[in-house]
Amino acid sequence: MANVYTFKRASLFSRHTHVYQGFFTSKSQVSGLQPAFDIHIRSTSFAMSSATASGNAMLTGKLEGCSARRGKIHGPHGSVHIEKAGYYTPELTIHDPTGNPYYWRISGRLSDGPWVLVDMHNNVFAIFAISTFSQRILGQISVAQPISDDFLHIILLTSMLFLRSVAIAKSRRD
Repeated sequence: MANVYTFKRASLFSRHTHVYQGFFTSKSQVSGLQPAFDIHIRSTSFAMSSATASGNAMLTGKLEGCSARRGKIHGPHGSVHIEKAGYYTPELTIHDPTGNPYYWRISGRLSDGPWVLVDMHNNVFAIFAISTFSQRILGQISVAQPISDDFLHIILLTSMLFLRSVAIAKSRRD
């Protein structure tokens, strides 16, 4: 069975996202539950922390360059590179801690998804589905392959970066 995580915006206009383990479709389903992780994205900087720990960042990073197309994620076991491709149709390339590349790709319409994380052989590692149920529930991700905790954290963080890239690309197309 796949691991499923639900992303919920902390408040309607917040840059802060709570990540819950499990599939939820409304904020009432997660009220009273402790999130597993918190993600904060501000401009080109981002961080992810464990919601159960003291709030210290597990992963931090920054997108670089005038177009913010490349960046690094820093964690306890080193750094990994990320790179955005495509101006109107976003694709995000990430690397696992051993350096293997993975690609976030859109498999449906830009705004509808689902988005799929594949490796260089097109093996599916994760699927992100945008929520259509609630403005506060951003979506759910299903992790389909056994992966390390470090790579899981990278996948969770980059899915929010990809969600932001898709929103920006969609606004450019409209």
